[in-house]
Amino acid sequence: RGGNAGRSCPARADAAPSDTRPPSDRVKPPAGAAPILPTWADNPGDTLVSYKANYASNIARWTAQDALSKPPQNGLLAVGSSSIRYWKDLLLSFSAWKVIQRGYGGSRIWDTVAHAGKIVTPYRPRAVLVYAGTNDVALGATPDNVITGYRCLVQKVRQALGNVHIAFIGITPNPARWSQWSKSVQVNTAIKALATTAPGLHYIDIPTAFLKTGQPPAKSLFVSDKLHLNVAGYKLWTSVIKPV
Repeated sequence: RGGNAGRSCPARADAAPSDTRPPSDRVKPPAGAAPILPTWADNPGDTLVSYKANYASNIARWTAQDALSKPPQNGLLAVGSSSIRYWKDLLLSFSAWKVIQRGYGGSRIWDTVAHAGKIVTPYRPRAVLVYAGTNDVALGATPDNVITGYRCLVQKVRQALGNVHIAFIGITPNPARWSQWSKSVQVNTAIKALATTAPGLHYIDIPTAFLKTGQPPAKSLFVSDKLHLNVAGYKLWTSVIKPV
C-alpha cells in the first residue's frame, strides 16, 4: 500500500544556523553544509502502512510527460491539492524560478507522501512549496494525522535530497469549510512550531491575511463554491508567499 513511498525515517535530530545570504541564493546551501531539515525519534512513515494512495492516473500522466520532456532541476516545486492545481499564474508570478507545478484536486497530504518518489524527489528541487491538509481535515482526519503526514514528507525529502527548503502554505480559511476551521488552526499552529526547529522549514502565514477580510474570509476572494480561490484570492496568496 502507498506505492513505493518508503517508510524509514532517520532517528537523529539536528539543524544548522539560519541562512543569511541574499534571497536569490538563500535556498542553495553550500556543499558540505550541516543539515537544515530535522529528523524525529519516532517514525512518522509508519502511518503510511495503512494508507492506500490515490490519484495513480494523475501520477502516471506526469511521469509520462516527464519522460518526454525532462523537467528542470534545482527549481521550485509547488505540490499539493487543487489550490496548487488551479494557480494559473504561478509560473508567471515566480518567473525568477524554474517552477514545476504538481497539484491534483482532492488530494490529501498522505497522497503527496506516498507519491513523493515520483512527483517530488526526482525533480531535485531547491525548494518545495506545499499546500495540503485541508482535504484531510474535511474528510475527517485528525490534526495529528495531518501533522504526521507533513513530518513524513519532510523526512522523505531529507533522506532523498538532503538540504532542501520546504515551505508549508498555511491551510487557508474559507467560507465553505468554516465549521472545520478550528481543526485547521491546530494543523497550522503545529506546523508553524515545527518551522522554528530547523532553518530549512518554513511556515507561510496565509490565514492572517485572509482573516483580516472577515471571519469567515470575504466571499470576494473565492469562486462560487466558496472553497477555491479566484483571481483576487490568488493575488492575496501570492502577496504573502512571494516574500518568503
